[in-house]
Amino acid sequence: MNLATLITLLFFLFIVFVFMIKDVAVVLVLIFISVSVLKALNDALERILRSNSLRVLISISIYFLFLAFTIWLIVPAVVKEFGSFYKLMMGDVNLKSWKKFFENDRILDLFQKIIDYMKPRINDYVNTALTTLATSTPKFGMQIFFVILGTIYSLIYFDHLRNLPKVLYPRKLHSIVLPFSNELFANLMRFVQAVFVTAMLTGILFFLSFEIMGLKYSITIGVWAFVTNFMPIVGVLFEYIPVLLFSLSLGFKGVIIMTLITLAIHTVSFVTFIHMMKGYSNISPVEMLFFILLLWKLYGLMGIFIAVPLTIFINTFWKYFIRPRYEGEEMI
Repeated sequence: MNLATLITLLFFLFIVFVFMIKDVAVVLVLIFISVSVLKALNDALERILRSNSLRVLISISIYFLFLAFTIWLIVPAVVKEFGSFYKLMMGDVNLKSWKKFFENDRILDLFQKIIDYMKPRINDYVNTALTTLATSTPKFGMQIFFVILGTIYSLIYFDHLRNLPKVLYPRKLHSIVLPFSNELFANLMRFVQAVFVTAMLTGILFFLSFEIMGLKYSITIGVWAFVTNFMPIVGVLFEYIPVLLFSLSLGFKGVIIMTLITLAIHTVSFVTFIHMMKGYSNISPVEMLFFILLLWKLYGLMGIFIAVPLTIFINTFWKYFIRPRYEGEEMI
């Protein structure tokens, strides 16, 4: 094994160890998401402002003011809607309004068993989430503090952080390491930016669809769609569950309409994502799904979020450190 490969694997194992501390992992993931979004905003401002310090200041101000305004606007409405939305979903299950969609008794019995199995677990998940939210408020406040502080410093010293491989690796390895780190960093940032944009787009489209149709819980559904779209592949399933449960109360026509709306929204989001990722790392859906399932099993919900970045790292690592061996290229 060559020196560049060995050092890179050691750094990777160190990062894996750090991410085993879930509180630290959450902070680092949120910082990277924030920095990726801010870097895109900073690059957009570069067309009209030459001063980097001024661009950083404006970008940070716009970003955090937008987040504060969004939280102030959305959180009270979501809290207000969530209680009645949850009662409606569980009430719909209790009333078994879904039975009118099935005529076969065996299918009815099977579906009944599925609902009876899911209902107490849904209650447990909701209760656990609320309890965790209530007991973790002080810790959550500290995490937000470090996210804000880390985001500001990371953006200010962005160029220094990007040149960190020059410090961590011996000079003789720069010819192989710097192209690897630059491509990895660019692919990771572009992926986060694409996911953020498509998540925002999906949430807004769901909100507008519910508003246009005159349906309740538009804000809750929009926020839920935004959050679940950060989970590659499986997020669509999590997103559609409350939409489906809600549409059951509208009858068969409502289910069809909601399903068509969901398909249309995700088609637009998928095209947007593909367009933004054009020219960047190509990831096999099979490979992505494998790592999502593996990390979900090992690491829970956080594993779903970091599965694709891990896939990007493996693909880039393979391209620069492993594949040249098979192609007979000499490496340091």
